[in-house]
Amino acid sequence: MIMILPSDLEEKFQETIALTYLNTKDMYPTPSQINFINKMHFALYGETFEEKVKREERDKSAVEKTISIQKLIKSTDLTDEKIAEIFNTTKEIVQQIRENMKS
Repeated sequence: MIMILPSDLEEKFQETIALTYLNTKDMYPTPSQINFINKMHFALYGETFEEKVKREERDKSAVEKTISIQKLIKSTDLTDEKIAEIFNTTKEIVQQIRENMKS
């Protein structure tokens, strides 16, 4: 069964799910509950809740890496190649971050 929630209830639904299943220390959702959450989230947003969490973790990691690269660019005279090597990324990404810092 797929439900379409009015926009004013979407946020309340997410908060209820998060409060019920993510912050409770002594309660663990059953596999069927996780499956239900994922189906509802997929119906609403086109991705499962687990996919959303992984995507947000990747996004957060990318932001943290960018901030670290910016700090290193500001505080050292290392070349873009060396910075890229330190952060296991490409020279082009470091150059793009350097260019964005100038504007």
